[in-house]
Amino acid sequence: MGSTAAISIFAAFSNIIAGMFTTPTVYTTSVMPEDTIVDFIVVGSGSAGSVVAGRLSEVPDWEVLVLEAGGQPPAFTKIPILQMASANPNANFINFYKTPPQKNYNQFLASNELTYPRGRMIGGTGAINLMVYSRGNPQDYDNWAQSGNPGWDWETVLKYFKKSEDYRSPLKPKDAPFHGIGGPLSVQKVGWMPPVGKLAIEAGKELGLEEIDYNTDTKIATTS
Repeated sequence: MGSTAAISIFAAFSNIIAGMFTTPTVYTTSVMPEDTIVDFIVVGSGSAGSVVAGRLSEVPDWEVLVLEAGGQPPAFTKIPILQMASANPNANFINFYKTPPQKNYNQFLASNELTYPRGRMIGGTGAINLMVYSRGNPQDYDNWAQSGNPGWDWETVLKYFKKSEDYRSPLKPKDAPFHGIGGPLSVQKVGWMPPVGKLAIEAGKELGLEEIDYNTDTKIATTS
């Protein structure tokens, strides 16, 4: 590698590191005219708020205002391996909460608490989740519906997961019904796995677990 290329790579990496803890832009005064009229106000631009705002804005005649306490996300949020920066307790783009003490939870800590970081930036906590795409357990959605929340059952929400997704990796025939193509959210399997990850997959198989796509309706298995 030539010295010029090496310097360019180092400079680019330095810019990324420098951007890790850059204070996001926060407007102390309104930049909107006082007489602005909007149809909808969405509070928070995280994984839920940004989608709600995006869907509402599909109607040309509707004016949508999104309120976000934070600013632009730091550069590291686009590079999974640098997500360790989000553990910095002085980061002003994250709110660090504590879970309530529970007797049988987190027993390796005397407080039985867990630090619960929530993103304070455009993208919300979705900007500090290692770029992992995980829909959750289908049974949880069905439980929500059975608890009096119609429309939150797995079969119903799956339609919207598929609508929002643009899946770009090869699909097994049995997994294809659970994925969408052409949506605004690009999803693909990670292209590289560390040796310890491969060992974990093989260990699961030795226990009789099938390797699966965990964003389908099967959860008791091993997955990459």
